[in-house]
Amino acid sequence: MCLVLYRVDWAILAKLAKQMDPVYLLSVLPLFLLIVVLKSIRWNYLLKTQGIKIPAGNAFRYYAASLFWGIITPGRIGEATKILYLTKLGFGAGRATLSVILDRLLDLILLLLLTGIAVSVVFHKLIWLFISLAVSGLIGLVLFEMRSKMRFSGDWSRFFSFLPERFLKAFYEFRDQFRKDIWKFSFSKVTLLAVFSAVIWLAYTFPFLLLGRRIGIEASPLFFITGIFSAAVIGMLPISIGGIGTRDVFFVFYFGQLGTPVENSLMFSFMFIYMHLFAMVLGLSAQPGKVES
Repeated sequence: MCLVLYRVDWAILAKLAKQMDPVYLLSVLPLFLLIVVLKSIRWNYLLKTQGIKIPAGNAFRYYAASLFWGIITPGRIGEATKILYLTKLGFGAGRATLSVILDRLLDLILLLLLTGIAVSVVFHKLIWLFISLAVSGLIGLVLFEMRSKMRFSGDWSRFFSFLPERFLKAFYEFRDQFRKDIWKFSFSKVTLLAVFSAVIWLAYTFPFLLLGRRIGIEASPLFFITGIFSAAVIGMLPISIGGIGTRDVFFVFYFGQLGTPVENSLMFSFMFIYMHLFAMVLGLSAQPGKVES
């Protein structure tokens, strides 16, 4: 990152920033809002499949509120605050945790697949597709094993036996809730969730495509989409907050392959910060003072 900052001409970067039309920047915010709405709908579907019923408006509110905590924590682990909101409504921690884990895994698996496909097409290297398929398949296999054999017996029981009785009881209650609900997700429901997740991530790229063109980056839509997916995967790694630093370096080298100036690439990366700032404002405004069902 230090090397990138050293190469930046701050006068050119400031000129690029001044050329950004505020009206244009504001016009893409509804697209960002749509992504949050779609993701909250998906999460609410997960909850309904588990038998957890909350109003769609509340699902959106809790999802948006969790985005704030996700953005300011490494690897977006703060999004797990949705568990807290659900437990305050009286739902079991095991059931609440399952909804958050599945929500996150859907994003991870679909992003890996979409990124592998896009990178393979753009750079004509099928190895990346095979890698993404292998990693996604491994995650799916682990989920299948959890679904079919999740008993926490034998060695697991001995491992947790040192816990005080009340904690052990809470753990087994958590396990039973988790195991019971994971069986509610049939193949057809998982397929529907996967297709809907793919639609969400494709929609996610659209506002960045518009902003990239506005910044003056000359690249094909597929090249843009590949970079956006790759940056989203990098942003999930618990090595930075909000992908700041890692995403900037990636875009400088990624668009640099097309001869794009460092300043334009960095300005495009800043658009992700712009989106995050919007999500943080939305999340702060949605923070529930008192969680209501």
